[in-house]
Amino acid sequence: MPTGSLTASYGTFGSATGSIDLGYGSDNWGNFFELDGLDTSRFLDPPEFVVFHDKGNQQNVFDRVDYQFTPANALHLNLNYSRSWFQTPNSYDSLNVLDQFGNDVGNAGQHSKIETFDIAPTYTRTIGTTSVFNFGPYIRKDTYQYYPSGNPLADLGPPNLQTQTIGQYRTLTNAGVHSDISYTKGKQTIKGGAIYSNTFLRERDSLGIVAPTFNSPCLNAGGTPVDGFTNPAQCAAAGYQPNTAANPNATGTLFNPVLLPYDLTRAGANYEYFGHADIKELALYIEDSIKAGNWLFNLGIRGDLYNGLASATQAEPRLGLGYSIKRTNTALRVSYARTLESPFNENLVLSSQGCSNDVLSPLLHCSPAVAGTLQPGFRNEFHAGLQQAFGKNLVFSGDYIWKYTHNAFDFSVLGNTPITFPIKFCDDVEMVVMCNLQLGLLPRAAPGHGQPR
Repeated sequence: MPTGSLTASYGTFGSATGSIDLGYGSDNWGNFFELDGLDTSRFLDPPEFVVFHDKGNQQNVFDRVDYQFTPANALHLNLNYSRSWFQTPNSYDSLNVLDQFGNDVGNAGQHSKIETFDIAPTYTRTIGTTSVFNFGPYIRKDTYQYYPSGNPLADLGPPNLQTQTIGQYRTLTNAGVHSDISYTKGKQTIKGGAIYSNTFLRERDSLGIVAPTFNSPCLNAGGTPVDGFTNPAQCAAAGYQPNTAANPNATGTLFNPVLLPYDLTRAGANYEYFGHADIKELALYIEDSIKAGNWLFNLGIRGDLYNGLASATQAEPRLGLGYSIKRTNTALRVSYARTLESPFNENLVLSSQGCSNDVLSPLLHCSPAVAGTLQPGFRNEFHAGLQQAFGKNLVFSGDYIWKYTHNAFDFSVLGNTPITFPIKFCDDVEMVVMCNLQLGLLPRAAPGHGQPR
């Protein structure tokens, strides 16, 4: 008999949610369907106490189908689609924006849309009573669109927030295949597998300067940029100084003639950028879990081959040890993992190739001595922890985590816009201490090796 549920809610800021789920099937097949949505006037955290221009909505659809051909053969299919649309919250600086002539060009109206679909079938075969084999292709596509204001000059904000208008259309398509086989005999479980994926990156950006003093050819007597000129040769006749390297009083950002055609305050037009890349990744792994008395051993090694805008290979051993003291209800654990750290895919092409682009280079703050292409790195990670039960209803858990990362990654900002891109810094060391106290009838988790990322 089909079973399901229907829920709805309404709260402050006009926040309405709704969801429906339904499950049905027979002896050898089943289907689970879920649909949910959200609509609110406070989608993101606003910069002001008063919320305005902060509407957003979100929808998710998920379907899971399972079909068992025989007792040893089954097929599983996951289907998912999600969509979200939301405004960029405004501050008071974004209201009634004035251009360089004092004209009101309206309020900033920037917003985003994200769409994702995912198709992932998996074939499972049980081999005897000891082994399970899985094989499955998959494809996922993420589409991100950033929309500027209707009047691009309305995107002007404070100098430290936004001096350019930008629109973006970016897609990330990840297609691949995975396969694994596991074998269990007595107190030992061995699992090995392979994962191959191809990630297609496509990035389109439309960028224009909207601050009249961002790339000014002229400076006043105090060294402050002024608007209204397109050439340093025009400055002297108006009583100003040229904003060039030849002027010792020009101590700020110098006038860059390459950016002049893309200055909307000087009759320019948007600069159109397109970048693309295909990133191939192959991973092979084998792991072994052995239980011997009060001990639990997790051993494994993984090999990664990364071939994108840069290439890297990495052998990644993993080791986890756990010991259970039954008399005191104590579990101790330590682990080590080495991992390949690949750069983030979001705007990766822009980050890697932008420093060789005459227009984007000054906006990315490129250094001549630093190569633009992001090189993958590696991480060594150690975990140590304990879990202590007090009676049947109280469990304390504590962990100490130490990470060393060579070629760690973070994000920077494209010019003065809301668009971010990945950057690299050489080395990073993190130390984390976590404690958790749980009350209730909770089973203790088996100790194991640390998470790779």
